[in-house]
Amino acid sequence: MDSAKIAYLYASEISALDRLASPKEPKLNVEVQEFPTEVEIILNFGFMAFAHDTHYSLSTKIYKNDKVVNDPDIDGQVFEHSYHISENSYYVSTMRSIEKFTVTEPGYYLIEIELSSRKLSDEVGSEKKIDQHSAYICISHNWIS
Repeated sequence: MDSAKIAYLYASEISALDRLASPKEPKLNVEVQEFPTEVEIILNFGFMAFAHDTHYSLSTKIYKNDKVVNDPDIDGQVFEHSYHISENSYYVSTMRSIEKFTVTEPGYYLIEIELSSRKLSDEVGSEKKIDQHSAYICISHNWIS
């Protein structure tokens, strides 16, 4: 049984300097000027207990009213990854990716990530879901505070 886990997930705002900056604080509200529009956010992830003999994959779905609004077949653009391994072989990792999707109306959006794995010796396509995590953001215009 795989013990790898998603430690956290949160969204943050994207800016021109984000590719050079360390992870940002969580951002619950995203401002847009009009609907529909394409939105880009940064997803910040933490993982632990990855095994060296295992392949891991992560899928992301973003929902509005139970309808998927991103293309889950397109992986987010990972632009930062770091990890730490202890002398006792404990492994922790952080990752940041850019996720693009179209919003057609204001409201609360659910972000779900799913971690799957398979042994390197197993066939491609034999991945099993081992963990999932979710977070929310609110998208609107004219935030007053």
